Amino acid sequence: MSVYQANIEVLYYECRSLDTPASSPKLNISKVTLQPGEEAAIGCSIDSLGNPEITWSWTCGTQRMRNRVQTRGLTSDIVITADPDLNEKICYCSVEVTSGQRFQANSNTALVSVICELHTIHDLHNY
Repeated sequence: MSVYQANIEVLYYECRSLDTPASSPKLNISKVTLQPGEEAAIGCSIDSLGNPEITWSWTCGTQRMRNRVQTRGLTSDIVITADPDLNEKICYCSVEVTSGQRFQANSNTALVSVICELHTIHDLHNY
């Protein structure tokens, strides 16, 4: 009688359900009014991160905003500085899942107004 020994390698898969956030992200403000040199923070939050986790992005007007963005789990914040190019622009955050079950959603929007200094003709003669 012979004894047969075999090395058995057990493979297993950890199954994690694919899950997208249950709702769209939401901004904490709907309008921002700034004077030259001022800054304001706009916050955005979502109910869940999803699986796989979401990635955050910010847009003002047609410009993707990459500077001064801080993301911490369920929230993302951006600090904007008064710039005439941002006047009357709509800003919003977006979340996206690019692998597995695709998901993309935009938040509500915030209108940015930059109040520029108004000079009278008298003021201009003094320059």
